[in-house]
Amino acid sequence: MTAEKLKYRFIIRALVGALLGLMIWVILFLCGSYSDETVLDRPALMVQLFGSMLLGTVNMGGAILYEIESLGLWKPTLIHYILCMTSLTSASLILKWFEPGTLVIMLLICTVIYVIIWLANYLFNKYSVRTMNRDLELMMKKKQDGDRS
Repeated sequence: MTAEKLKYRFIIRALVGALLGLMIWVILFLCGSYSDETVLDRPALMVQLFGSMLLGTVNMGGAILYEIESLGLWKPTLIHYILCMTSLTSASLILKWFEPGTLVIMLLICTVIYVIIWLANYLFNKYSVRTMNRDLELMMKKKQDGDRS
């Protein structure tokens, strides 16, 4: 994939991520992340909103790493994991989204999810390669049988 196409896809993914971050923030806000006594401070709300959008941008934009074939499978997963966990931890601490204990639990859950996704991708790729190799062997055998006749 060319650098220009990769850049374009990154921008699209980052924008989609920002919109998803915005949507998730709005849904959580509307589902009662505040009480009737809460004073709604517009600047604080905007900071929270911007943090959610930035988190979505990093998570979705960073997924472009998976499209760089020369990196293999584990490198993009590790880089994306570090990007996501760093941004989640930073946003959580700065914007006070989670208590420290809850944040540790969230990071552990995210780590387990990453391991499961990586393992699923690895097994799927391994199966795909095995299937392609088998199909190639069959094609080569048919070609050899056709050449003998």
